[in-house]
Amino acid sequence: MDFIPGLVQASVRMLFYPFDYAKIHLQKNRFPNTWAFMRAHQNPIHLYRGVGIPWFFTSIDRALQFYCYERLNIFMNPFFSGALCGLLQNAYYLPMNFLMTNYILDSSQHRVFPFLRTMFQKHSLQTFYRGFKTECIRLPLCTCIFLGVYGNLRSHWGSSQSSYVASATIAGMTLWGTTYPLDCWRTLMQTSKTKGYFRVLQNHVKKHGIFSLWRGLPIILLRVLPCYTMTMLAYEAARKCITQ
Repeated sequence: MDFIPGLVQASVRMLFYPFDYAKIHLQKNRFPNTWAFMRAHQNPIHLYRGVGIPWFFTSIDRALQFYCYERLNIFMNPFFSGALCGLLQNAYYLPMNFLMTNYILDSSQHRVFPFLRTMFQKHSLQTFYRGFKTECIRLPLCTCIFLGVYGNLRSHWGSSQSSYVASATIAGMTLWGTTYPLDCWRTLMQTSKTKGYFRVLQNHVKKHGIFSLWRGLPIILLRVLPCYTMTMLAYEAARKCITQ
């Protein structure tokens, strides 16, 4: 039962999957800006292409993550709890992101399971962990920032819906405002044929400019208020039902 709040949070988050879909295309410079992407994808159903992959893995991820997070908060500050949860994520989160990112960018694939079969046949296990070194920095940093800010603000402002909304919004804005270039770097590593962390980054910056590492950030910041508000309200409601 203690895993249910995380499962609820993950399921609500998938409603906002189109923002991640757009982000990946913009990070790969498939479109010059958000408006160009929106004009090319006027059918909203297409924006949910590949949603099954992150839904499956994210459900497991958030169930484990929030279960550990709430228990670690008993012994330590939420910043430390969040960082530890991020370290544990590295084992399974990166392969999921590798599959989701490449499926979104491969327009020739229309069915998930044939795509997955091809990927497992074509690539070694090492390939699924491309970008592991950057993720060892990014993931703990991201969970430290979001869960740390959210947990401390929640404790300070109390258990109310307005507290959850404000805490989640501030935590989300802080998270993406500080770590977005690392997320872009991860996407580049997982989709580039070039080897070498800094070579991939150098080639991208040389071709598209340093500010291309922030391309797609506006649409993610636009997502923060509705997404983080709804997901954390759902999480706290499920958590309250279980603890009563």
